[in-house]
Amino acid sequence: DGPPQSVKPLPVHKLHWLDHSVGEVSGGRGWTRRVMAGCFYGELPKNDSDHVQVELQFKGMLGKLEIKDFLCRLCS
Repeated sequence: DGPPQSVKPLPVHKLHWLDHSVGEVSGGRGWTRRVMAGCFYGELPKNDSDHVQVELQFKGMLGKLEIKDFLCRLCS
């Protein structure tokens, strides 16, 4: 429920990274650790510049994620 934050699209990730809880990043760039996992409900757009509005569910909490005009906001 805070102010919108600016966001930038990233390249598509490999889906197998979503199942890892800890792992080494390629190229000796360090390690990664999952700090939270959950599900989203809704449709993701095909274009990076299109409006995103999905519901997120994680650890018994429910929220709404909205990305519009490269600004991101998470609301309860």
